[in-house]
Amino acid sequence: MPVTKVDLSSLEFGETYHIGAAMILAPKSNMCQKYHLSYKSDSDYPMTNAQLNFLNSVLYSPSYPRDGNGVNNNGLAKNECTEDIIAPAFANSPTAAGNIVRKCFLIECLNNYQGEAADDAAKEMSKKLTNFIKTQDDNLKTQSKRAIIRIRNKVGQNRNITKELVGQIATSLKTNANIQEIIFVGDSMDLPPEPSGVSFIDLRGFLNDTKFKEISGQGESEQEDFSFVAQLMFFFVLFRKYEVKMQVGMMSGAMDGTAFIGVPTIFFEEQSGAAPAANSRMGQAATAIPNMEQVSYVSGSFDSSDSKKSSMPAATITALDTAIVNLNKL
Repeated sequence: MPVTKVDLSSLEFGETYHIGAAMILAPKSNMCQKYHLSYKSDSDYPMTNAQLNFLNSVLYSPSYPRDGNGVNNNGLAKNECTEDIIAPAFANSPTAAGNIVRKCFLIECLNNYQGEAADDAAKEMSKKLTNFIKTQDDNLKTQSKRAIIRIRNKVGQNRNITKELVGQIATSLKTNANIQEIIFVGDSMDLPPEPSGVSFIDLRGFLNDTKFKEISGQGESEQEDFSFVAQLMFFFVLFRKYEVKMQVGMMSGAMDGTAFIGVPTIFFEEQSGAAPAANSRMGQAATAIPNMEQVSYVSGSFDSSDSKKSSMPAATITALDTAIVNLNKL
């Protein structure tokens, strides 16, 4: 799979899922072929083996439209593929669009995983991750209504979650969806006390687990590094086999791909103007994807670095309550 087939400079984590989805959801036309071959990011993040393997797998998947031969050397703006391709595709037919993305991301992108054809490879990875998850916590061996809270705690960034907000989310999940167990993934951070009737399961170390790296091929060559797909499969297995009803967290690129494959997703995003920030990648997607809910908070009303603003205001939590009720109906 020669990398030079795609004109990519560098992509942020979330951008990778967006361009991958746009590549297969675009109508078959010369203009869309131009989109496919010319995406350029203005980010400073270097491409990893996992990103290269993922996007090349999409490019060579059966779902990728083949007609058209133009190349647009001007590149694409960050949000253009989402606004012009992904959101309209989901708005037009959310079930069909979701099925296309899920089939490509979770099956076709695994072609030649451990030397197997795509269908067998997907079954093999799903089986391995199911067994891997089961060993992480004894509570996962029993049935229970669960949700995921994504812990974002990056140094010097303003989209971090807080201990107080985690407590607010956990309480809302219990009240509005009767969630009994909350699974934590993401970064290290002190957690709040468990709300009454709720147990916590900590899976924040799964990415660095030796077994997960072995399953995903992480650290191997580009063609063998399936960790981008393995992360998606990890959350899809939790969703399908471990009764996870939804995931909640601050806006983060790690949530985009899982929302595209059908995992109900709620994200918080700062609102700088009078209207919600629907011009962001995730905001654009949430306008069209039924299993994706945006909860906006007014700029300055929440600040993870300020102890006086470490909780979300009441109006934002009310919006969260509504989003949880909506996704719990799916």
